[in-house]
Amino acid sequence: MNRKILFVTPSLTVGGMEKTLVTIANFLAKRNYSVTIILLYLPNDYIDELDKNICVKVVSDPRFSIKSRIPFIRRKYYDSELYKKAASPEELYRYYVGKENYDVEVAFFRGHSVKIISGSTNKKSTKIAWVHSDYRYCKGLMAYFRSDEELKKAYLKFNKIVCVSNQAKDAFIERIGNLSSISVCYNMININRINQLASESGYPIKHNNKPIIISVCRLVSVKGLIG
Repeated sequence: MNRKILFVTPSLTVGGMEKTLVTIANFLAKRNYSVTIILLYLPNDYIDELDKNICVKVVSDPRFSIKSRIPFIRRKYYDSELYKKAASPEELYRYYVGKENYDVEVAFFRGHSVKIISGSTNKKSTKIAWVHSDYRYCKGLMAYFRSDEELKKAYLKFNKIVCVSNQAKDAFIERIGNLSSISVCYNMININRINQLASESGYPIKHNNKPIIISVCRLVSVKGLIG
């Protein structure tokens, strides 16, 4: 039986984190893992880049009906930002994930995704939280938590916390604490795909026999390009 892996993330709109998820999900799908991605919002620019065998559920898309899971609560109330903060992790997990069992459950972004997976009722699953940025500067870190204690309690529910850099790891420890499950794993990059696109574009990938490196991101201090 193929191992079932669930990713929960806000969306697949244009961004570095989103692109990384597409790369990882495609890598796993091509190796016969059963991959499901639950997206909490629209739009989702990268959906068409996902392997056709990946199951995608968009919560805000009316085609993905989750109304039947909580018949006694009106959806417009349950999906409100106020309720997401007040609801328990277990309530959110039942609402967004339901009764489907996965071998691995991944909160691929902070905030809402972390709170949902921290409420997992599946005792057999391995739970992983991904940390993509410097938590000392993340304005939305507490958006779905009522206190620092509640935030830390959520992260303690995970078997592994994966940071994409040593800086992200150091910031996590400073902001939340030195949990024993923290490790560093750099973002996966599909080099073959990059070389293919570079050759198709006609632009050189080297200048004076040195590689050309381009960084595309917001010009904010947390990205490390400006002071």
